[in-house]
Amino acid sequence: MLDDRTQVAVSSKPASGQDIYGVFSIVMGLFRPILVCVTLLALIFPPLTDAASRTVRVGVYQNRPGVFFSEQGVAAGFYIDILETVASQEDWQLDYLPGTWPEGLVRLENGTIDILVAIAYTQERTKKFNFTRETLFSNWGQVYVRDLEIQSILDLEGRSVAGMKGDIYTIQFDDLMHKFQIAHKMVETTEYKEVLRLVSDGTVDAGIISRSNGLIIEQMFDLFRSPILCCPMEIRYATPKGRNQDLLDTLDHHITRLKKDKSSIYYQSMEQWFGNTGRKEFPVWLVWLLAIISGIAALLAVGVLILRHQRYLIEAKLTASYAEKRAMEVKMLAASKLASIGEVATGVAHELNQPLTYISTFTQNLELALNTDSIDTNKLKRRIGTVNEQFQRIDEIIRHLQTFGRKDEMIGTERPQAVQLAEVVDKTLLFLGERIRLRNITLNKQFAIDIPPVSGNMNRLEQVFINFFQNAIHALANKENPEITITITHLAASNAVQVQFADNGIGMEPAVQAKIFEPFFTTKAVGEGTGLGLAIVHGVIEEHGGTVSCHSEPGLGTTFTITLPERVE
Repeated sequence: MLDDRTQVAVSSKPASGQDIYGVFSIVMGLFRPILVCVTLLALIFPPLTDAASRTVRVGVYQNRPGVFFSEQGVAAGFYIDILETVASQEDWQLDYLPGTWPEGLVRLENGTIDILVAIAYTQERTKKFNFTRETLFSNWGQVYVRDLEIQSILDLEGRSVAGMKGDIYTIQFDDLMHKFQIAHKMVETTEYKEVLRLVSDGTVDAGIISRSNGLIIEQMFDLFRSPILCCPMEIRYATPKGRNQDLLDTLDHHITRLKKDKSSIYYQSMEQWFGNTGRKEFPVWLVWLLAIISGIAALLAVGVLILRHQRYLIEAKLTASYAEKRAMEVKMLAASKLASIGEVATGVAHELNQPLTYISTFTQNLELALNTDSIDTNKLKRRIGTVNEQFQRIDEIIRHLQTFGRKDEMIGTERPQAVQLAEVVDKTLLFLGERIRLRNITLNKQFAIDIPPVSGNMNRLEQVFINFFQNAIHALANKENPEITITITHLAASNAVQVQFADNGIGMEPAVQAKIFEPFFTTKAVGEGTGLGLAIVHGVIEEHGGTVSCHSEPGLGTTFTITLPERVE
């Protein structure tokens, strides 16, 4: 048998078709289980290239230059550039879903889209959406008008204002108008361009849109930027609440990296979309005036730094003789005053900006009217009168700044004056009123009628209220619905005038309250406060024969109470 098999194996006789088929059947029988396993594995596990790829549904709306669809139907803009840069590195497939802004918010809330670009971050929205930690752009609301006589929100009493539906600037501006109890009609649209069109054709009196978009589309309309600004916002990416946190974490990682690289797509795209906006130029004389104001603010800031460096020398001299101590009180008052001037310099610049903007707009329109020979004499006379009023306001602010900054003589040597405390508060607001408005702080003034004057020094009493306002603004930094309430009453039984200055800020612990009137005690961070403010307040009030006290509760707010004797003629 062995010899026979051997002969078959080495035989040179050609194999028949039946033999070949038999061999093929044997081979297939051996490989069939392997082929079945490979097929099952292919069905269970997709290819590796598909596993690494992820489709991300992106909500897009018309919000040029941040995000928009071009005429060719391609998504573009600053926020799209950043998103596509990250997507290319993370192998995301971006599926853009076009729609209006209100539709984008609805889709984000119900999870129809995975991410919405260019959405302002607010505490209220965090209840519905998750946001990136990193801010891509800072923006604010700008009010546009046809009538240059609209110079403040008070001028919008009884008028109509257009805004985009669901837009944060529309919502917050409407809230601001209600807080000031200014009657108005809000007209909603679906796009920013429609807002300006309604203003341009006279359908509404004013329109509120984002500053960045206004710089692009304002050139399509014959409108003016008013001095009315509101609602500073941080623009970020957002996902539905509780979903796609990994998308946000990945975006935060890349945005942080891009911000650190000055040559990255972040800065290139920002320059491309926001760098050249074609703004109208200010007149040369106005540019010089603003430069001078900025220079003064810089000098004051340097003065504050110098004073902080020298405060330890001042503290050492406080242990000297009584005469030296009295002289040092004057120096401390001057130091606190100069520090206050440095801190209110920004507010003064804002206060000056409003009349300067009106004057600039008037000169541009006058030049246009002269070029087109279309001067309306009666209207020109009215406008000239308003320009004179704006110059008087500038003069009032500058004169008051000079008066406040004047050097004080030795405490107790000057002759007391009759001072109305309500007037002191109003003069203080010349410096700090705009700062309060920009931070959306509600200011309540509850002044009784027929309040008698007190006897004292207007300048030093004003220093008291500047310190109160600055401390209140600091305490209200992260407060929802921040408020400051000032109440002035006449205590007839004790022949005195009482002022209560209250805020609903973070409040103070009892241990802190016990030290607030001590020189150089401060709860602010290093470099943010001199620690002289409330010590000066205590000294000035005692100098005027009055008393000052403080009541505060953590989380509820702080109330300072001042009592001063009324003036006896």
